[in-house]
Amino acid sequence: MSQTKFIEHKGKRILLMDFSNTHDKEQVMQTVKDTVKLSEKEPLDSVYGFVDITGSSFDTDIAQALKELAKLNKPYMKISAVAGVTGIKMVIYRSIIYFSGRKNIIVKNSREEALDWLAQQ
Repeated sequence: MSQTKFIEHKGKRILLMDFSNTHDKEQVMQTVKDTVKLSEKEPLDSVYGFVDITGSSFDTDIAQALKELAKLNKPYMKISAVAGVTGIKMVIYRSIIYFSGRKNIIVKNSREEALDWLAQQ
């Protein structure tokens, strides 16, 4: 089952990429593929994205897949927020920003804070 879908939050259409509490590498990789497919159907510079990595596990393969996702999605994303960036995930986040060249991914403390922030953009 895909963990990527468009949701509505306070009147704003947001692409939810839900990796929260995920420990299954195959599920993560499928979510990445689904996200790319959905994003590519949207106009350039139009997507408000939210990535939730709260409680999830990462290894080098997953980190690499997320780097590639951020780079592939760059033309479509107006702005993105991410929640669940703690500990070693902050290092991965910084490498994703560096690798993808994206400067429009903002870290928020929680899902609600991220969605509320995106809705105000």
